[in-house]
Amino acid sequence: SNYFALEQNRASMSSPARGGAVVGPAATLFVELKFVLVVGDTSPETKRLRKLIQDHGGSTAYSINNHVHCVVSTPEEIERGGSKIRSAIQKKIPIVGAQYLDDCVAQCAVLDLAASYLLVHPAENDANDLYDGSLGQSTDLLSASSDSFRNDLSSSLILDAPEIEEKSQNCYLLGGSETSSHHDVKEIRVFVSSTFKDMGIEREQLVKSVFPELKHLCLERGVFFTYVDLRWGITAQDSQDGQTLNLCLNEIDSCRPYFICMLGERYGWHQPPSGPEDATLTRTFQHAAEQFPWTQQYRDRSVTELEVRHAILNSLQTGDAAAASQMRCKFYFRDPRATFVHELPGGAAAARSESPEALSKLHALKAEIRGAKLPCREYKNQTQFAHMVLDDLRNSIVCDLRHIQTQGDSAAHGSFEEVKQDYASHLTYAKHRTMAYVPNDSVMRVLTNYSFESSTECPALVFGESGSGKSSLLANWFLQEQAKLEKKRPDFYSQSEEDRRKEIQSDLPPLLFAHFVSSAPESADPINIMRRIMAAIRTHFSLAMSIPDRDEDITREFPYWLQSAADRGRVVVLIDAIDLLAADRATIARSTSNAFIGEGESSASKEEARLAHSTELSSNRSVSSDETARALSWLPLSFPSAVRVVLSCTSTPVFAHLSQGRGWNKALVKLPELVPSQKKQLVENYLQLFGKKLTASDQNTLTSAPLSGSPLFLRAVMDELRSGAVFENLSRQLAGYAASKSVAELFDRILARWETDYNGSDPSNPLVEKTLSFILASRKGLSENELMDLLSVTNRHAWTRFFLSIRESLVCHGGLFNFFHKHLEDAVSKRYFSNNKARAVSIHRALADYFAGDEVPAQRKVDEVPYHLEECGDVAGLRSFLLDQRFFSSLYRDQTKTDLFHYWHVVGDSSETISQAYVDSLNRFNASNPASDILATAIRSVAKFLEEMGDYQKANRVFHQALYADSSLHGQWHEITATDLFYLALTYYHLSDLSSSLNYARQALDMRMRVMGPQHLDTAECFNLLALINKKG
Repeated sequence: SNYFALEQNRASMSSPARGGAVVGPAATLFVELKFVLVVGDTSPETKRLRKLIQDHGGSTAYSINNHVHCVVSTPEEIERGGSKIRSAIQKKIPIVGAQYLDDCVAQCAVLDLAASYLLVHPAENDANDLYDGSLGQSTDLLSASSDSFRNDLSSSLILDAPEIEEKSQNCYLLGGSETSSHHDVKEIRVFVSSTFKDMGIEREQLVKSVFPELKHLCLERGVFFTYVDLRWGITAQDSQDGQTLNLCLNEIDSCRPYFICMLGERYGWHQPPSGPEDATLTRTFQHAAEQFPWTQQYRDRSVTELEVRHAILNSLQTGDAAAASQMRCKFYFRDPRATFVHELPGGAAAARSESPEALSKLHALKAEIRGAKLPCREYKNQTQFAHMVLDDLRNSIVCDLRHIQTQGDSAAHGSFEEVKQDYASHLTYAKHRTMAYVPNDSVMRVLTNYSFESSTECPALVFGESGSGKSSLLANWFLQEQAKLEKKRPDFYSQSEEDRRKEIQSDLPPLLFAHFVSSAPESADPINIMRRIMAAIRTHFSLAMSIPDRDEDITREFPYWLQSAADRGRVVVLIDAIDLLAADRATIARSTSNAFIGEGESSASKEEARLAHSTELSSNRSVSSDETARALSWLPLSFPSAVRVVLSCTSTPVFAHLSQGRGWNKALVKLPELVPSQKKQLVENYLQLFGKKLTASDQNTLTSAPLSGSPLFLRAVMDELRSGAVFENLSRQLAGYAASKSVAELFDRILARWETDYNGSDPSNPLVEKTLSFILASRKGLSENELMDLLSVTNRHAWTRFFLSIRESLVCHGGLFNFFHKHLEDAVSKRYFSNNKARAVSIHRALADYFAGDEVPAQRKVDEVPYHLEECGDVAGLRSFLLDQRFFSSLYRDQTKTDLFHYWHVVGDSSETISQAYVDSLNRFNASNPASDILATAIRSVAKFLEEMGDYQKANRVFHQALYADSSLHGQWHEITATDLFYLALTYYHLSDLSSSLNYARQALDMRMRVMGPQHLDTAECFNLLALINKKG
């Protein structure tokens, strides 16, 4: 869409150098610039433009990446909207026409890259809102031809270098939009070069062991990691058309500076030393001659050797030391005596040289590599090879990304630095969701209208099945809208905090806040969400307000912060995957069915068995809808009129609670399945990230599969093909995956592949099955260390290799890993637990015993132990744990007390029995001489529990003990002491001793007035009680 605007205004410009562009020698016009040509099928024009660029100091590439500076296109290609054009727009790479290049050459004018500024910030006039990143808007741009638009656009395109630098810096400081500088590292892309037939084992090591760890390393720094492994991806048609060498060399350019090469005893695809030539290879060299004329002097060499020459040796031969020094080339030579080659499909014979002549050329190539003193290592086995590559690439990547903070580096709560760091963390997550994304313009327009124009105050709910693309949609919508808003305040993050506070607030753009629950381990904490929103409000509106320290104060003050922001301007809050905040496995199990119930036992019968016990606690224990409501109780029931809230969730009890329980059903947005054109585009976009593509037949097999309307299904299949498919078996493997009748069935096939790859040789210790079973059986999820302890991991390398390979299928909240989506959870449940209740009981018993250990933190015990004791039917053990005063205070909290009452339902004791049991337990605990503060907390917790149980007589006696303990520990004038007085007044009120109740209520009021002030909610609580006493008296 930018192309049309550019071409319209070029016609009215007298010179490309207008406005002060630098003018230089013709041979250096395009120096250090890399172009991608998208000019359709006009091969003479392609050849002419490529030569024009190379003759004037530039270079060309085949694919779009972060090292490309400019795209040259025709109007026809823009209208077609091919993947390269979409990728250029997504990466904010300028698009220009061939005529502009010709004008630059004719007038010796250096190509002006200020067009990248236009792409981020369109001219602020009549066309201000025309460009929204959608190719569908090009017709609007064609009609935007007013003189003011032409003049403003021209002036934005032609800038002096210092001005360009200044504006680019402002774009970068926004914290949201990408800088127009191509030097900003956002992607690490590694090209893998080797012969194919003999290097399958090494390539498997890379894909399944090395690259997952490097991907994790990059993600911690907000950088996308990909690799190009062309063992498949060049279609048979490409090969027959002679495109193989072109594709390989262009992909090397797209991956610079990272290149790794493995060489054994085979030389690679080359012309036979005698007899007729290989016609396909001859065509390959002929086609390569157009773009890479240097290849013609090496027509007798292998494609593998030409890859090495293009990556590094050519630069060394031409004396281009600067280019060579920037490369990260690593070479690995397999020891000819290595025995693991017998494991190849063709045996050791597959590793032997093609001929004596080929072996001679291979030895010459290795000698040249060694003679150039390039990083070169020799390995004897696949494990050694994997360690070498991992160490080498990790060191290079860490060095290249040393200026980037890793996620987890933190700043003070609520500080401006924290706002930027939090923003960057969620921004990185959002940007990763733009990779290969296929826009759904209609849904995005609905969200934009709701957020900034509609009068609907009810929160919008974006819902759909797991894996339907909700996170990607919201991430792309957020980035699109944020870019629009940042135009209105381009210097926001470049100002000092003091300057921001001095600004006039009336002209502020809306605050657009995004929180992606899956973006970081701490992102699933509601307190973290509210604190982030408060910090963003304070920064955006320059408010002199302090964010509370205590969790309960944050929850209580959160609505007032929203109102304060709404009084100053529009606020849009986006929270993605809010259902994960309530994704406690026990809650889910109680609301639907237990994951380990066999086919012969329904969830209803199990719940009936639980409720068949004493009903005396039933008023304190409700079903899952109340648990869901409790998990989301921090979310206000209503919002100020200037606040818009966008939430996403799957069709879970959370959606039912929000849409029905809260009545938030005025703005429901259901995500539809992909249509055929979107499926095709998604497949092409995603595989292009890895330098691969499918044949038309294979692509049709995938996109016509019954489940292909799900983005998760498509991506899972493509990831499986990338991980393990070889060219010869690709179609067969694809057909097998495409035949899956459900997404869970697809993941069952994936589980089978994981078992083959990672279970090891010991059948008694199946790593995959046990790991996933423990995760499924856990209530809150498991940390990596907990998993390693449970599995008694001794081979850390094997564990890391497996765990990193499945990392993308897991989500980490608070350091605990769980399944990223329900489809994998269902597959694990069916594969390992269907009709096998004994196995489920044994897993729960193992978890109960592990978490009961002395070294496990108390909160983890509370989270897991009673749940597993219930699930394995150990009622006696569950009762003993509930009465243990070391953990009771943690069990009896607002967040967990519903669980406590549920567990007592399972035990089945009467209320009277439970009350007396806690009094006896407290006496035993007191006799053990615990620390004073721990004892006081235990007494206070038991007293409150007895009061809530309705046993006011026992509660009154224990509250007297609590008052004595707390006043001795904290003194008379303390809020805890005041709370003890209040509860004593309350228990006397229930016992109808109004005189004593009035006495203690007055003492509590006096103390709270002095300690907390007359405006505190606890003080108001005392007034309420006094009113009740007066009314009853």
